[in-house]
Amino acid sequence: MKKCSRILPCLVFFFSLLTNADAQITFEKNFASTSPDLEFPFHVTQTPDSGYVLFSMVYDSARSLANLKRLDAHGDLIWNRTIGLPGNTAVDASTPDPLIITPDGGYVFVAGAYNGFQTKRICVVKLNDAGDIVWSTFLNPDSSTINAFGAFFPFNAPNNSIGILGSYRPYAINEMMSILIDENGNVQSAKTFFLPYAHFFQNGVPAHDGIIFLIRETSDTSFLIGKMNFSGDIVWCKKLSSPFSSDLYFYSISEWSDHSIALMGVNNSPAPRRAILVHLDSVGHPVTSKEFGNDSLFDLYLWSTAINESGVLAASGGARYTFTHADIMLVRFDENSNVLDSHVYPLAPNNFGYGIHRAHDGFIFCGGTGSNPLDTIGAYLVKTDPEGHTGCDSSVTISFLGDILITDSVFNLALANLIMNDTSLTITGTLTYTETVLCEDIPDANFFDGGKNNGLMKVYPTLCSGLLTIEEDGSILGIGDLELFDLSGRKLMAAKLSGTETILNIEELHAGFYLLKISAGGGGMQLVKIFKR
Repeated sequence: MKKCSRILPCLVFFFSLLTNADAQITFEKNFASTSPDLEFPFHVTQTPDSGYVLFSMVYDSARSLANLKRLDAHGDLIWNRTIGLPGNTAVDASTPDPLIITPDGGYVFVAGAYNGFQTKRICVVKLNDAGDIVWSTFLNPDSSTINAFGAFFPFNAPNNSIGILGSYRPYAINEMMSILIDENGNVQSAKTFFLPYAHFFQNGVPAHDGIIFLIRETSDTSFLIGKMNFSGDIVWCKKLSSPFSSDLYFYSISEWSDHSIALMGVNNSPAPRRAILVHLDSVGHPVTSKEFGNDSLFDLYLWSTAINESGVLAASGGARYTFTHADIMLVRFDENSNVLDSHVYPLAPNNFGYGIHRAHDGFIFCGGTGSNPLDTIGAYLVKTDPEGHTGCDSSVTISFLGDILITDSVFNLALANLIMNDTSLTITGTLTYTETVLCEDIPDANFFDGGKNNGLMKVYPTLCSGLLTIEEDGSILGIGDLELFDLSGRKLMAAKLSGTETILNIEELHAGFYLLKISAGGGGMQLVKIFKR
């Protein structure tokens, strides 16, 4: 891990007297694939021994693979497993929690088995803590009329059972499916519920006495939120409506200690994109609905949320400056949906943060690495303290933009009595696997090595204490503008390109991260992250 500050010897001696249990561990780690395949990290959570398990999907030219990385408390790799699934199999990208830790310390993940563009079967895989396959199964309705499945969410149910919520689409009718399997993968029960036209299951989260689920409507104008008990029975369900005609998209659900509910989403239109945080009471009635963003510098995406024992809600996502440039971000909110602080982690190579979970001494979340936020070739892991710090983070301004009117009404989900043949499911096959190691732990010192970077212009050193050099190869002819911003969007410096080499003196700036915007005369634009020492 890159050390961003020096610690006095006396402090080193003092902290060496503390036990490991008392010390807070923070880190940022990059796991880069040794192959050119795309890797999308979905989920990371803490294990009982204070380590972590990171789940990703890896896509090669022929099929998709599931990848698990077992890490120790410092984020160092213990083992890595890549599991080959038959055909074109993938975890739906809208499911932030496709994996659970089972009571025996092992893991279960759920994926959809695709046939062309349609998910025809559910695949469930059980691994032990060493990453070895214990069992695997396909789940399939006893019907030949299935059209497609959708997202899946597994959860631990009583008596070591495993529950699965997901979408099921016989013909053109969407349904929500609830399945219980035992600890050996045998089906115990299954139910489906009719959904309104163009609605489908989006996400779920364990609550104190059941599962809170979220159902999305295709045009993004309304949503269903409800609670199901561990037996698969609906306790309550509400329809939430917004004043927007479209483009309001909720991603994540969390439950506070008083059993009220946080619903996090994004308002995509008009630009720039803003985050929406809705606070619901314990039966889904809106209490507050607030919109947050940054005036002009970036689109704000918050994908995933977690709440710690102090009632602080942390949301991971990204600050996107351009279509191909983003920083991983974390924003913390209090119980009244007010912003406490916000952080970006500019060492991460250009992506969004996903799958945040509460750790015993902070928060843990993951993101991708690559030249484009939508095309990732590796996994980046961030472990913060309870205040969101890693030692390499920078603060950024997120503002409250106003209240939004979200209304609710009671909605009845009826049990489906067609297609499912008494709601039973039949196991129709098993899976075969290959295990390969694709990843290695890359020290994050490689990110800022003081060298030159690729783009319209060469900017160096990116770890700078004084003079910053902007160099071009002669094709731009020295025509253009330079602008330097802090991460709140304040313009600090401006200059003209002068010939093939321009020198910018940033010696008087405070230590931290900055954005250099280069606008070339021919219309090209480049953003470069600079760390001022």
